[in-house]
Amino acid sequence: MKEALALHIESIINDNESIPRAQGVQSYLEAIEMSENEDFLLTHFEIEIPSLQKA
Repeated sequence: MKEALALHIESIINDNESIPRAQGVQSYLEAIEMSENEDFLLTHFEIEIPSLQKA
């Protein structure tokens, strides 16, 4: 999953698009509230994007 997300973000960078900024814990709580009791998983993890690494 982390590798897929890293590739997706790298693709966004290569397409000169803006990377969405993290919305914080409140956005998770709002998503849970709006879920209408649907089952889903929210997660948060750090990824490394090779093209963003400083030389």
